[in-house]
Amino acid sequence: MKIFKALVITIFVLVGLVSVAYSQFGSYYIHTMGTGEITEGKGAVKPEGLPEEYKVILTPLGECGQLYIAEKSNEGFVVGENYTGDKGSTVQFDYFIVVERAHRSTMDNTKLEEMRQKFEEMNSEKQELMQQKMEKLKQDSNDSEQESETGETGTPTGN
Repeated sequence: MKIFKALVITIFVLVGLVSVAYSQFGSYYIHTMGTGEITEGKGAVKPEGLPEEYKVILTPLGECGQLYIAEKSNEGFVVGENYTGDKGSTVQFDYFIVVERAHRSTMDNTKLEEMRQKFEEMNSEKQELMQQKMEKLKQDSNDSEQESETGETGTPTGN
């Protein structure tokens, strides 16, 4: 049960941090977003129509070292991983490319609508995945409590 409570508290903290980050995002807009992958600690992403100046926000979708932008140009960017050991991780990551509002005039409304739909799809998939993980943690916690009540032999400890 402690694991479940810790997960719920972590989710509330993360939601709060996202809200704060969003409120300070006023001078930028989301240009594009998607999912990329690093293999053995490196991966490249080449979205279409990147402006000269942009920022990239990365979110790993699994366990890995710290992700960073190794190279960046108007043709795309390279993601690297700080890792220990023989080789890096192979993991997917979501990315958001943001651009200052001054450059917004180059984007048409069709692309904005397409991005909004893609964001909603990604958000619903993540919510579903989070719900599944929470249910699994809750089940694991319940299983763990039942095992501690019955002991290792499978018989109730009160007998």
